[in-house]
Amino acid sequence: MDHDTFIVTLKDVELSFNSGIFYSQKNCILYSNEHQEACKIVDEFKPELLKGRTVVKIMEPIVSIVQQNPQNYYHFLIESMGRFQFLFDEVLNQPGNENMRVLVHSTARKLAQDTFKLLDFPLERIIWYNPNIIYNINQIQYADWRWRKETDLHQSDITRRYLVPRTVVKKLAAHFKLDIPKAPNLKVVYISRSDASVRMVPHIQEKLLLNIAISIFGESNIILFSGKDVGMEVQQKTFADADIIIGPHGAGLANMIFSAKGTSVVVFPIKPNSDNCFANLAASLEMDYWLIPEISSYYFGNYLIAQNGLNVFRQVPR
Repeated sequence: MDHDTFIVTLKDVELSFNSGIFYSQKNCILYSNEHQEACKIVDEFKPELLKGRTVVKIMEPIVSIVQQNPQNYYHFLIESMGRFQFLFDEVLNQPGNENMRVLVHSTARKLAQDTFKLLDFPLERIIWYNPNIIYNINQIQYADWRWRKETDLHQSDITRRYLVPRTVVKKLAAHFKLDIPKAPNLKVVYISRSDASVRMVPHIQEKLLLNIAISIFGESNIILFSGKDVGMEVQQKTFADADIIIGPHGAGLANMIFSAKGTSVVVFPIKPNSDNCFANLAASLEMDYWLIPEISSYYFGNYLIAQNGLNVFRQVPR
């Protein structure tokens, strides 16, 4: 196991700002999670900005899944909900805690509402976190993890902070799993980022890729998926019985959390290939993970596919 997972219990603390740093009334930072530390979000904490903010007192014990980038699909679905699942098993689902509430970032409200509905978790147990308010909290618990130094092979990689422990991923996937029969025919889900601003495959080249996929798998076996404005229930059902998932590096790949063990995931990577969050997710879920480096893009660029890339794509795992 590469991570130590744990729950932090803090008393008489305050919480404010976008990333949810815990601090004392004397403006001393008490706890900052692994994600925040790596991204230097601690620098966000500026006591002078607290002046004039509304103070909300919370006397009841609560838990929090507030963290950086909650509106990002991967960070919320895998990281924040991973924290939730850990807290659910260890705290919220314990006798006497049936009404304990959860602090959730308000910028992820629609995504969070849809996701909690998938888990049948009552929305009335959510407190929507406003980063411009000071929360004075009597007792709060937070799930977190740390890489073990002796097994941390990614110490030079800042994105290792986005890698959720495998035990947490497995528990989250188990709760998301749909009990549906396997489709009789092969199902291939191609994730398009045509609705994104970066790491897109240009329309003409994406059409070439899809034509190759159709020639290999058959048109009726391919689902073209774009996540924009698609509800969580539809996304869950789309990926639940997928045999193969294909797509560029991007948050849509997080939907493999809904898929079964043994699913093949074929990814067009970024260059340099320095972000291992989806590789970690696939490994945690015991999936086959394939990279096609001949089809790659810079993180803030777009994909340009040469003939060699198309040739390699023709060898995509069946």
